[in-house]
Amino acid sequence: MPTAQATTTTNITSTAIDQKTVPTTKDGLPTILNHWDCRSSQHPTPVIMIHGTFSRQLSQIDVTQMLHDRGYCVFGIDAGHNDNLYTLIKPEYYGTAHVDETTDQVNAFIEKVKRKTGAKKVDLIGHSQGGLIIRNRITRYGGKDVRIAMMLAGTHHGTTLMGASKIVEEAMPHLFPIIAAPIVGPAVYDQMVGSPNNLNTHKDTVAGITYVVMVTPDDNQATPWQSGFITDPVKGATVYNINIKQLCNIPASEKIGHSDTHMDYRALHVIRWALAHATHRGAQPNCQIEARK
Repeated sequence: MPTAQATTTTNITSTAIDQKTVPTTKDGLPTILNHWDCRSSQHPTPVIMIHGTFSRQLSQIDVTQMLHDRGYCVFGIDAGHNDNLYTLIKPEYYGTAHVDETTDQVNAFIEKVKRKTGAKKVDLIGHSQGGLIIRNRITRYGGKDVRIAMMLAGTHHGTTLMGASKIVEEAMPHLFPIIAAPIVGPAVYDQMVGSPNNLNTHKDTVAGITYVVMVTPDDNQATPWQSGFITDPVKGATVYNINIKQLCNIPASEKIGHSDTHMDYRALHVIRWALAHATHRGAQPNCQIEARK
């Protein structure tokens, strides 16, 4: 199994994109997404972005913009809408429906991307619940059409929510889903360790796919953070387990949180490395930051 090797980064700062300044369609999607006529000889595999809970495609604009600017064809939808108190207050956010329901929507979109672009394979990048959606899609629909599955702070093994799942399991295992669903939607419980809807009964991997996992020790949402790693891959699956702080020699005092895995400039470079090199034999993750032009 390839492992992450520590390297030194150059001193380049970066600021996340102000989402309020991003041009969007009437549906709220960044306008740089879903150009159905996009074809790239340099990057022929379409990239499909999958957002997390209480999120949307606009939340991932840093990755989307970076890839678009470098000639990738990037696609994505806002998936997993559910009527609950949270979305009543913030109707622009998604990712609160049952994981299986959201997975069905994402799968239908993947099929649409393949049909419209003629691509045989796609690359999937999922943040938080998006990592779980990737795994669930492969489990339910197969992965022969997936080249790279990239999970950024993914909840594909479930999350303890810093111990909250244990309290739920012991105190109100049957009541919590009933109470929580109308408030925040069913996706929260679906992702908790101990939920009957989590995927831990299934294998982490399938043969023929390159899995790139990026986690951070500072994560307080996908917990414990080490559970994001993929273990015991099946023969024929390639797995890179990356601790972003270790790989990039980031000091303990500098916090890299849950959302930073798709916003921090070092994480963005690792994502670029993965799409360009992870399928090459003997490739090693790196965190070399290229000079800006």
